[in-house]
Amino acid sequence: MSKYVELARKIKALADKGIDGEKENAAKLLDSLMKKHNISMEDLEDEKIESFYFQIPSYKHELEYRILHQLVGIFKVKMYGRFTQKVMREYRLSGNYMIECSKVVYLEIKAKYDFYCARLEKRLDEFFYAFCMKNDLLVEPKNKEKKLSDEEIKHYVNAKKISMNMESDSFLKQIEQ
Repeated sequence: MSKYVELARKIKALADKGIDGEKENAAKLLDSLMKKHNISMEDLEDEKIESFYFQIPSYKHELEYRILHQLVGIFKVKMYGRFTQKVMREYRLSGNYMIECSKVVYLEIKAKYDFYCARLEKRLDEFFYAFCMKNDLLVEPKNKEKKLSDEEIKHYVNAKKISMNMESDSFLKQIEQ
């Protein structure tokens, strides 16, 4: 939560409960602060605790769950789940994990969750490419003459760096006795 939103909440409390000139000055100061930092009244009153849901598909579950779990821990909010499909249908839940927090906190958690899940997906691709590189599992592309984009070159360089710090695995055929 922004320090300006917190300050605005305190000034609003003074504007609501203050005495005479104190009340008027606080209202003016609040109006000025809200305009300067683009704060809405909804931002000040958005402390109601609600339930929000996250749907983590089973094929991505473990790593995305860990990201959500870390974020929930950082923001110190309650999390419930993993709900089964049966429970989700029965109680009409929109996700297999539920958190209880204010809307402002949820929006920040959701934004960071989406960001880190996307970054994780990209890093996993780079790791897979590096693993294949290190263990000689890469297949030559059919169209070798195709020029790589800047993004593909960056992806290749990152994978190469990762592969340099990776142990190679050797496969030895088992010989029957």
